[in-house]
Amino acid sequence: MTRMSDDYANLTALLSQVVAATGDFHKSLPERPVGARNWDTVSDIELPAQGMGGSDALREFLTRHGANLSASVGPRFLGYVIGGTTPAAMAGDWLAAAVDQNAASPGDSTAVAVTVQPLDWLKQL
Repeated sequence: MTRMSDDYANLTALLSQVVAATGDFHKSLPERPVGARNWDTVSDIELPAQGMGGSDALREFLTRHGANLSASVGPRFLGYVIGGTTPAAMAGDWLAAAVDQNAASPGDSTAVAVTVQPLDWLKQL
């Protein structure tokens, strides 16, 4: 069993694995289908009795689902207004997830200011 403290102790290595996996994914976009396929959504996977840790969970995810991820993140995807992500947006999402701030009230964190600033910019537009 991998403990969460093990994941924290190896956080840099785990994040490097995520960077490598997402880099490989983005390099493969030209070969991936953009449209959805009818993948079986029924899972026969039993809930593990013990946690496996971040590295093994990432490996398990990539093994089970990596080849079936669509290229909806890429520039060829025009099916929805949401479009694909940009490298800057991806980095921002990772940063937001990593620092995990609570924007419940201004005294908790600078997260409220970070949230209000783009709204002010949109008003200026």
